[in-house]
Amino acid sequence: HITNNGELVMGGWFRAATDFDASAGTITLNGGNFNSIFLAKYSVLPVTHRIYVDDNKNGNGTSWNNPFSTITSAFSVAEAGDTILVAEGTYGALTANKNVKLWGGYVGNETDLMMRDAQANQTIIDGNGALHALTISSPNLVIDGFVITGGKQTASGTGNNVSGAGVIYSIT
Repeated sequence: HITNNGELVMGGWFRAATDFDASAGTITLNGGNFNSIFLAKYSVLPVTHRIYVDDNKNGNGTSWNNPFSTITSAFSVAEAGDTILVAEGTYGALTANKNVKLWGGYVGNETDLMMRDAQANQTIIDGNGALHALTISSPNLVIDGFVITGGKQTASGTGNNVSGAGVIYSIT
């Protein structure tokens, strides 16, 4: 069974002369009767650092009780592989420049990643007239549960300045 924080919990009956190598993740059964109980908990999925954002609060991003007020602030401390959880609300234009998971649609008190409802708890990135509401400059960004709006594409200029009013994907 795998828990919400990525741990594998195993249990069962194993034969007496059992050799278990935790570093290799192997169990060798060497015969005998099933007379030993084995219970173990191992991390099998990377447990990532979670960063919290809620536009109605202003903290250091360590929990729903102490979230950052902007997604930009969360990106400033995020590292590759981190997960940024964003509560419903409207947030400003964003440059997503790190390989993180960006999840919207939370109320701001959930205890599990999957306790969100992106339709009921709209999480909006609003460019508010900026050239791009969302600029993605990270090849492995995961973004889910957001409404992207308010970018302003212009007909003049060169390169990225003439495309992608809502979202621009710009990997160099």
